[in-house]
Amino acid sequence: MPEEPGDSLLIKVRAIVETCARNEVLGLNELARRSGVPKATVHRLGAELLSWGVLERHDGRYRLGPRLYELGLQVPRTLKLRAAALPFMEDLFASTQESVHLGVRGDLELFRIERFLGPRGISASRAPNRSPLHCSASGKVLLAFAEQDVLGRTIEAGLRPRTRYTITDPDTLRANIASVRESGYAVDRQEHATGCDAVAVPVFAGCALIGCLSLVAPPDRFDPRRLVPALQTASRGLGRTLTG
Repeated sequence: MPEEPGDSLLIKVRAIVETCARNEVLGLNELARRSGVPKATVHRLGAELLSWGVLERHDGRYRLGPRLYELGLQVPRTLKLRAAALPFMEDLFASTQESVHLGVRGDLELFRIERFLGPRGISASRAPNRSPLHCSASGKVLLAFAEQDVLGRTIEAGLRPRTRYTITDPDTLRANIASVRESGYAVDRQEHATGCDAVAVPVFAGCALIGCLSLVAPPDRFDPRRLVPALQTASRGLGRTLTG
């Protein structure tokens, strides 16, 4: 008897991967419950996804692995964005001498697809390639200008703290995001990594949100009044390049 569409192997894999994408880490039982895939099947397919790098283990639980991120970097749209952004990132680094990041949104996560980390910038080990949207300047600016449901789904997924400064209260986050929409830029003060402040602006190609640019600096020299104008100039230039 042929399989029903809902029973196909591909649909089960998709359910597992997309469930992990909506949650930072899940145990086997919870992953099976939330994905709707039987526990034995999750265990079997999970082993294959772990070996491929699509999933990885964290404290004995499942979370997304780096392989999808690596594949995503090869998407033509991403390659085009990185190539177009590099000259503007170089100029930003030269003018500010602070670390420069280019980010895009992958559903409820921020993916940093290019970075300049200079001698005055933070080290690569303190700036992971992906993180939740609620706990960084880049993530918050992407939340502010994303579709209306993204903020609600982010809150529903849980506002887990990265540091003691991370916003974990839904009402506080909503107010913060509303302020970002009004000002056009987002700030985080050690919300993502202790000892690192950041400011970010959106990058638009026409009316479409393409990604964001951010600058990261230690608190003792972090000054949004100095950094925001440089970021906004770079963002406008990159947006014109992408629509030209």
